[in-house]
Amino acid sequence: MSGRAARDARLLGYAGLLPFAGGVLAAWAPGVPDAQAAACTAWTLLYGAVILSFMGGARWGTAMAAPAPVREPLSGFLGAVTPALAGWAAVVPEDLAPLPLTARLVLLATGFAGLLAIDLRAVRAGQAPAWYAPLRVRLTTSVLAALALIGLRAVL
Repeated sequence: MSGRAARDARLLGYAGLLPFAGGVLAAWAPGVPDAQAAACTAWTLLYGAVILSFMGGARWGTAMAAPAPVREPLSGFLGAVTPALAGWAAVVPEDLAPLPLTARLVLLATGFAGLLAIDLRAVRAGQAPAWYAPLRVRLTTSVLAALALIGLRAVL
């Protein structure tokens, strides 16, 4: 990919952190009514599920584009659909799956961490450009920190 592609990916990736940061701010801001903070947390969960699914879709494309001898049909595609399933499980309505908020956050965090491991392996295998690894590490670390801060606030 060109330098412009790397720059655009960084720009959009960092912009994609804004809703996570907003969720943290809403959770921790003094004077925010509990109902509003809970709504912001729910929106952050939904956003996280969407982003996790989106990132899994990117993995699907990488698995399809890999040359046949390199392609891992089940694990390549399994690694692509698992993030969407984790995101979906994190936002299933309470009446269908009465999971506490912390469990939902752990599902998302596990999905993001697992996807990072898969993406780093793809970079090492030459299936993604070298600049992608440090970007993914920074973005995932930021997302995990945001989810942890929201979870911390929920238990305090």
